[in-house]
Amino acid sequence: MTRTTLIIGGGAAGVLLAGQLCRSSDHEVILVDPSENPGAGVAYGHAAAWHLLNSPAATMSADPDQPGHFMTWADQAGSPISAGDFAPRSLYGRYLRATLADLVDADRLRVIRAGVTALATTDEHVVADLDDGRRLTVTDAILATGNPAGAQPVPGLADHPRYIARPWTPGAFDDLDDRPVLLIGTGLTAVDIALSVAVFRPDAPVHAVSRHGLLPQAHRAGNQTATVQTRTPATDPSLAELLAAIRTSVSNTGDWRAVVDGLRPRVDEYWRALNPRSKERFLEHLARHWEVHRHRMAPQIAGRVSGLVDSGRLTVRADRIKAVDVSSADRIDVTFADGTETSYGAVVNCTGPGRLPGAAAPVVARLLSQGLARVGPYRLGLDVDDTGRLIDAQGRTNPRLWTIGAMRRGRLWETTAVPEIRAQAVTLATALVGAPAESTV
Repeated sequence: MTRTTLIIGGGAAGVLLAGQLCRSSDHEVILVDPSENPGAGVAYGHAAAWHLLNSPAATMSADPDQPGHFMTWADQAGSPISAGDFAPRSLYGRYLRATLADLVDADRLRVIRAGVTALATTDEHVVADLDDGRRLTVTDAILATGNPAGAQPVPGLADHPRYIARPWTPGAFDDLDDRPVLLIGTGLTAVDIALSVAVFRPDAPVHAVSRHGLLPQAHRAGNQTATVQTRTPATDPSLAELLAAIRTSVSNTGDWRAVVDGLRPRVDEYWRALNPRSKERFLEHLARHWEVHRHRMAPQIAGRVSGLVDSGRLTVRADRIKAVDVSSADRIDVTFADGTETSYGAVVNCTGPGRLPGAAAPVVARLLSQGLARVGPYRLGLDVDDTGRLIDAQGRTNPRLWTIGAMRRGRLWETTAVPEIRAQAVTLATALVGAPAESTV
């Protein structure tokens, strides 16, 4: 009988998985997403013209068998790009939507505009309740819900009208004025928001704060890469040994970008090999340093950010927020740990994903409360096996519930970028093709 696979989430992970399943199986594939125009997700759905991809176009194909698929589509769409270009994120969002639409037009995919409120499993099926009252009975369900909700870094801010908790919400910056804006976080999201503030309110000073005060590094123009072989100790490598091997590679090549890019395919191998104490030390002391070198800015973006810093319009500080005064509805007064006090016309949360279970999407939270899933290592995602099957509260692998992408973080380290998600889609689709099973919708 026909096997029916339900994909929950219509962002990049959902699109890449849908495409892979449609190419490699005869499954009936259903994608459920509540957004008006599924396909682009949060990352690419609301990007402005000045927001660029953080990776070159050659790495961003939705089809692993056609590395140039994105570039070919862009050329046909009248927006030609080359392999080394850092294309507009809005263009990539259009590409993902077009990829999804092609699957629908080919009668290989059914898209339902709704949210999933609950999942239940039997030995043979998964039952999904939708927020429009419908119920689907399918063979397998895959969570492609993206990152957990953003961390809430400062108590007392959540309900203040000048606090922007979700900066990618359309219209989030409509009420900005020329008063200073504080960005909590200094990663890629903060970079994007700083550029947006500079466009919408060019006279508004922007302050960005994080514990380390580190902005992402820049890609090198031309995106030169090199294969770097970093030897992994045979058993139980220590963090110190890995760092020494990386430093040796940097010294030998003279190019840290090439080393980082050469390490990327093996990062999860290293992550799995580290003992729990080494992983904890990495998370506490080194994760941020890795992130700013691994997740880099496009050269053009780095140039604009440098200009903002040099002109004094963007100030980056290594500090933490000690207290906030939210007694006024029109401003937020912030006291930093170094004693500085500043009044802000807006405070924007740019901290990145929070930890589970508190930051879980509603359907994920429901699975956790039911015991059908459990929180994974370091509360970064869900616990899964090597193919992405969920592990329940009793430590059993669920044969019918899966996840892909960001919710695997913790078991994996590299699991949020398109190349890694694309590879996961291949592995997951191969596993799903296994045993046939009956389903009804």
